[in-house]
Amino acid sequence: MDAMTLAAEEGAYLVSINDKVEDVWLQEIQKIFELDSFWIGLSDVAEEGQWVWHSGEPVTYTNWREHLKGMGNTEIKDYAISYFGGGWRAVGDEHTPFRGGAILERAHTPVKQMRSLSEIGVWAVNPANGHGYIKMPCKGLEDARDIAAAEGAHLVAINDKAEQEWLLGFFGNHLYWIGLSDAEKEGKWVWQNDEPVTYTNWGAKHSFPRSTLSPEEKDNAVMTFVNGQWHAVGPGDLLWRTTRYAILEKADVSNSSAAEQK
Repeated sequence: MDAMTLAAEEGAYLVSINDKVEDVWLQEIQKIFELDSFWIGLSDVAEEGQWVWHSGEPVTYTNWREHLKGMGNTEIKDYAISYFGGGWRAVGDEHTPFRGGAILERAHTPVKQMRSLSEIGVWAVNPANGHGYIKMPCKGLEDARDIAAAEGAHLVAINDKAEQEWLLGFFGNHLYWIGLSDAEKEGKWVWQNDEPVTYTNWGAKHSFPRSTLSPEEKDNAVMTFVNGQWHAVGPGDLLWRTTRYAILEKADVSNSSAAEQK
């Protein structure tokens, strides 16, 4: 989780290894930094046995260590590391040896363009609905709501898969506060802007470290860096403490400030 959080802060993702040439090259990097092992972006947390890259790229190459290959076929071994000398191993929370580091990857130009839009206060317009969106740093959920109110906006409401994919494509994998809550009535999730809930993208319950909170205390939601999946959170959760960005949305950006229009 720490590696994914650091990647998100850099506008990057855990490395995708697409062929043997890239794998061998990364092993040389591993030697330079003297890593016993490193996290790679491969996971089957969304669907058991269906391994996908953190970046969303198709899996075109694998390098499982033969004597450890079957160890990925369990519900608790959802992530992968690359060993010193080559070869991958599926690991889980219960026993993750030699956690030496992580190798991050990013496509420079698109990421810089996406980050600069938020940094200079430009609202990105989704052509599908004409709404404006912006990524804002925040101290936490209440701060995110205050910032949204000051902008005449609300925390994003995600109404279909197309909007979800547009947000991921534009803002990238990160931890974001979204406008979903069941604080008023347990189990009845509603959007902050009162739009009906017509689409959900909840992640698997075991995707993140287990919480001591009861479900009734998890009244709000974040969009995560695991393929944009959503997770319910409450005070004290890891994701509650580490989510420091929000995506804001508003229907009309014609009255944006001069700084936003710049």
